[in-house]
Amino acid sequence: VDARKFSREHYQFEFVRREFLGEVRCLVFDIMPKDKNDAGRFLGRIWVEDQEACIVRLNGIYTLRSNEGVYFHFDSWRVQQDAGLWIPAMVYVEDSLEGAKGGKFKAQTRIWGYEPQSRRKLEELTS
Repeated sequence: VDARKFSREHYQFEFVRREFLGEVRCLVFDIMPKDKNDAGRFLGRIWVEDQEACIVRLNGIYTLRSNEGVYFHFDSWRVQQDAGLWIPAMVYVEDSLEGAKGGKFKAQTRIWGYEPQSRRKLEELTS
């Protein structure tokens, strides 16, 4: 969500509701940076799995544009790899392009083929 500091010190967390994503029970939070002028902070909503507090979905944008580049609105879904390990499975990105006449940018990335940790351990023993 934020590679620098994702903590209560830098963000406001507001509980929205409980919700199911498929079969996964989640707590939904709206996230807002405490310093609105700090570029590159996450602004949006997260879905947190209620057993181990792992983020299973995030939807939002990063604040302000910085020297690091342009930020787009995104929706990222994760799948459970192993207990306590949720990894990206799909990311949808959309935004209007500045300077383009009514131009829109849309992209979808799907990630698959992850191999469970337990399977890798078995293969190590037989290799």
